[in-house]
Amino acid sequence: MIGTLTLAGASLQRKGKERPRKKCAMIRDLKVPKGINLVAFDPGEHTGVVVIKDGELVDHFTVGWEEMLREVAFKQPMITMWAEQGTWVVESFILYPWRAAQMGFDTVMPVQVIGMLRVAMLQSPLQNQLVIQNAGTVKHFATDGKLKQIGWWNQLRSPHEKDAARHALYYLLSIKKESKYER
Repeated sequence: MIGTLTLAGASLQRKGKERPRKKCAMIRDLKVPKGINLVAFDPGEHTGVVVIKDGELVDHFTVGWEEMLREVAFKQPMITMWAEQGTWVVESFILYPWRAAQMGFDTVMPVQVIGMLRVAMLQSPLQNQLVIQNAGTVKHFATDGKLKQIGWWNQLRSPHEKDAARHALYYLLSIKKESKYER
């Protein structure tokens, strides 16, 4: 009995016959909670940024590290707009020993950008929440298919924006899950 299971096609194939497959509850019930504002970042030399207002993707762009440094240093409008969102979700950077040797004299730009974001939060008069997320966990859960399912995929241009959106989605759904259990 040889068969293949494909989630993308949502079908189960055995002995040449195909039958519809029910989507699992997690995928079927993928609804982004409303009432939450946040800005999510994929830090690096080119940082992906997405802005979520009331659970909707309202802005997305990629910003270079030099522009971000100027924004933070001189408290420019972009930082002020981010501060108004309340929650900042940032991809973490972990230097694994087996990758350290490959990086040589790398300036480790994601770490510098995370530092800039921390400084920007300290400068903000608002009480923002900083959420640091593990990249591997988020990318495993917030797949391309899920970004397509909620209608964000076609709006996002760069891979950095897509990674930032993954972090936003993961955060939004984890908040939804937590609030479900608190009732």
